[in-house]
Amino acid sequence: MSNKGSFTTPEKNGIIKPSQHIKKGDKVAHFEQDVWSIFTPLAAQLNAVNLGQGFMNFPPPDFVKEAAKNAIMDNECNQYSHPKGRIRLRKALAKAYEPLFGNRNLDPEMEIIVTAGANGGMYAIFAGYLDDGDEVILMEPFFDQYVANITMNGGVPVYIPLRVEGDSNSTISSAKWTLDIAELRSKITPRTKIIVLNTPHNPVGKVFSRDELHEIGQVAIDYNLLIISDEVYDRLYFRPDTHERIANLPGMWERTITVGSGGKTFGTTGWRVGWLIGPAILIETALAAHTRILFCTNSPLQEAIAIGFEKADENQYFDTQIVEYGRKRDKLMRVFDELGLPYTIPQGSYFILVNTSRIKIPPGYPFPAIIKNRPKDFQTCYWLAKEIGVVGIPPSEFYSPPNRHLAVDYARFAFFYLIGASNYNVFFLLYLKLIVRLFLLVMADQDITHLKTFKQPIERAKSTKMTVRHGSTSHSNSPNSSPRPHSANNSDSLGIPSALMINLPLGDSKITLDRVPNVVQNFLIEQDLKQQSGITWRMVLQNLSLIGLWYFFSTALSFYNKYLMGRNKFNLKLPIFVSAIHTGLHFLVTYALMRGTCPAVYRKPEGKTVSRKSYITRVIPTAIAAALEISTSNASLVFITLTFYTMVKSSAPIWVLCFAFLFRLEQVRLSLIGIILVISFGVILTVAGEAKFNLLGFLLVFGSGILSGLRWSLTQMLLQKEDGLNNPITTLFYVSPIMFACMFILSLIFEDPLEQFSTSEHFRDSETSIKTFFLMLAGGFLAFFMTLAEFALIQNTSTVTLSVAGISKELLVITLSVLINKDEITYINVLGLVISISGIAAYNYYKIKAHKDRKGKYQQLPLNKIDISD
Repeated sequence: MSNKGSFTTPEKNGIIKPSQHIKKGDKVAHFEQDVWSIFTPLAAQLNAVNLGQGFMNFPPPDFVKEAAKNAIMDNECNQYSHPKGRIRLRKALAKAYEPLFGNRNLDPEMEIIVTAGANGGMYAIFAGYLDDGDEVILMEPFFDQYVANITMNGGVPVYIPLRVEGDSNSTISSAKWTLDIAELRSKITPRTKIIVLNTPHNPVGKVFSRDELHEIGQVAIDYNLLIISDEVYDRLYFRPDTHERIANLPGMWERTITVGSGGKTFGTTGWRVGWLIGPAILIETALAAHTRILFCTNSPLQEAIAIGFEKADENQYFDTQIVEYGRKRDKLMRVFDELGLPYTIPQGSYFILVNTSRIKIPPGYPFPAIIKNRPKDFQTCYWLAKEIGVVGIPPSEFYSPPNRHLAVDYARFAFFYLIGASNYNVFFLLYLKLIVRLFLLVMADQDITHLKTFKQPIERAKSTKMTVRHGSTSHSNSPNSSPRPHSANNSDSLGIPSALMINLPLGDSKITLDRVPNVVQNFLIEQDLKQQSGITWRMVLQNLSLIGLWYFFSTALSFYNKYLMGRNKFNLKLPIFVSAIHTGLHFLVTYALMRGTCPAVYRKPEGKTVSRKSYITRVIPTAIAAALEISTSNASLVFITLTFYTMVKSSAPIWVLCFAFLFRLEQVRLSLIGIILVISFGVILTVAGEAKFNLLGFLLVFGSGILSGLRWSLTQMLLQKEDGLNNPITTLFYVSPIMFACMFILSLIFEDPLEQFSTSEHFRDSETSIKTFFLMLAGGFLAFFMTLAEFALIQNTSTVTLSVAGISKELLVITLSVLINKDEITYINVLGLVISISGIAAYNYYKIKAHKDRKGKYQQLPLNKIDISD
């Protein structure tokens, strides 16, 4: 009984195996997996920087994008266009190209057609002119689509390589890649019909000279050949070179079709708008094929490209583009110079061909099968992508199999990618490279072990003779034994070899503090002496001066952050990235100070070795907590007012106490629980009374308050237990690179800074990008000096001054924000703030009583109402 609607397949009868499929056509069966389908997915998989495929990571000019929007809104522009292309675009092309073709009067009706990209135009030419077995001369290296376009239309590609004149293992001009005309003539047969010329050339970057074009043209005339001149990069050549057109040579207009690209001209590679320009008799044949292949190209984007040409000159677009691309080319070439890799200096296009013969891949490196069986340049590019995180394209893909050996020591890199963030991208990459290099030096214990050191705390001078002159008083301490010399074989108490540790070497056996004036070091020594001699008026005045500095820098930083991040202000949508810039700057500054760059300000103290274990268990957690707190804190300012931010941040003491209980830094007492409840009630009122409440902003700043408590508990344990980290410079030196890495990762995840660089008005050109970069750095200096003042206060200030500073600083910020930023504040806000501050004051009063020693002096407080958020 048969089932209607079902089929009997041959596989069921064993005639055809299930693995067999319908046979591919011969025209595509021989195609290998192309280079783009290998390396583009690899770049995405590895999240690598893709300098391979020729698509831009920056937007088209605004006047072109606006034209596209308007065209889409016009119904007529959304319908079929004439197969020749929209008349407005053909007229715009005629007007733009007439001066470039020797002031020839171009007929937009008969001598120009619009195609589906340059590639679609070339396919139409081959379809219109090739019969089975007709031969096409290709110069190697070539754009890989040429071969498929030729063979799918029955043609046979014939290859002739460009050869390097001189030493290919040194940096050379692309002009040194030359065509042997005698070899070209030797390739001509009765079946030869077309020569394909590409200038400016991809991937070499060669701009053929007038003499070279004349020789090629003479061959075409002698053998009655058609020239297809692929000139999609005709607007991208670098002075003093000039782009010559073979169609302008005597007798060549009649046998040349010139190919152009809107994608390359305006950075719109996805729009697929190209064109063909040539004599009517040649264009007619290409049009006939184009009409049957596609009929027409998309209409609204043709209109946008037309307007692009109409407005390009008034916006000085082409001249500016050449200058910008030239800068990016030069910057990428400097990278290869630094790496010691020779390359070909491109005269045009946006690619650099790099000689990779000096790159040695480790023997036995595990390549996937698709790479292992390809030429060496595929392996080199795969290794660069996998291990270095930069994707290039192996140029052997652009050679015929017999000549692929000519390309195995090269890789192609695009430099247009760098234009996406204007110069800012380059600035930041150099900035990032510097930080990473210095941090690796520190972790490898290089370049810091030889530095002159300074013995800071008096109580640690017991192992060496140390003379300290302070005013008219001299304090001397003679040791009973000499200090243990620094040795590469020394290890910490856990038996970890010093090679695995960050070492702080021992200093001179005798140090006189006033031998070289040292602002930071002398200040810390004075504080140590004052703790031995009791509080003096001079000490109070100095502490108040510190508080004044903290007021200035922290208040300025608060307003700076709000101005930079606020939606109705500068509106830089990169709060976490800006914080990363600041911490990176802190590392650079402290690294310089640790190297003794400015001994009058700071000399690196001698302290105990910070072991790898301590670094992992104490420094890194502290840095991560600080990075998370600062990131969430700054991000909240995008959504809420500075007044509301300050009020909610007053909840920080709640979490300071909670984590103090958790880490047993504070005993659980009813009085402290009462203080937590009072502050909590005040914060609840503050939130309830907020006139411009934003949930996301509140959650961010509230989370930063929680992280603030964790941060300061970890900071307390770090400062108490690590003698090597008992001054602000050293502490910042170790925590800032970790903070930088965390913030940078968070920014990549949540902010997509590269996208911001490409689209934000703050990076629209070189000048604006530089101004924005330095504006971000300015906050880093504010944060640095504020942090120095805070660390000094943590170590040296009494609870009385800290209590006054903590409360009055909040009142000052709120008052200024209401006056300057016109923040709204309600009576409920004020009531909540008063209650919160009362709880904070009660907490500080408790600390005064708890930490007053038996001699009536105030000891250092590890936990304070203090906010050092960046």
